[in-house]
Formats: sequence, structure tokens, C-alpha cells
Amino acid sequence: MIKLLFWLALIGGLIGYIAYRLRLRNHPKPTQARPQPHTFESVRCRQCGVYLPIEKSIQREGESFCSWEHAQQWHDKKAS
Repeated sequence: MIKLLFWLALIGGLIGYIAYRLRLRNHPKPTQARPQPHTFESVRCRQCGVYLPIEKSIQREGESFCSWEHAQQWHDKKAS
């Protein structure tokens, strides 16, 4: 009698395990949104020294500036 209960428990556990695995396989795993690294290439304004993204910078004579006014001030100072 004990052997019969042992085998029934073993077979029931095996069937339960297989059913559990099949259930997991049929449901897609929820995908977690991975945070994107914020790596911006930044440059320093030649006039005031503030750092800003390269996309927002003003390029003049190979130098980077935060505004047209600073580009002009640096150019005027360089010319004199």
C-alpha cells in the first residue's frame, strides 16, 4: 500500500511539474524596459566655460560656444 501511494505521489508530482512548465512556456515573459544610458557628447563654451550638448553648441573657427554672442565676443577678443 505504501509503495502504491509513493508511486501515485511521484506520478502526480511529475504531471504537475510538466503542466507547470507548459503553462510557463505558453505565457510570454513580461519585458522590462531597460533604461537607456544618457551619454551625451558635451563641449565647453570657449568664452564662459559652461558645458552643453554638442548638438546645441555653436561652432565657429573650430571652437564651440553656447551662444552667438559668446562666439562674437571671443572672436572680437581674439582679433584685438
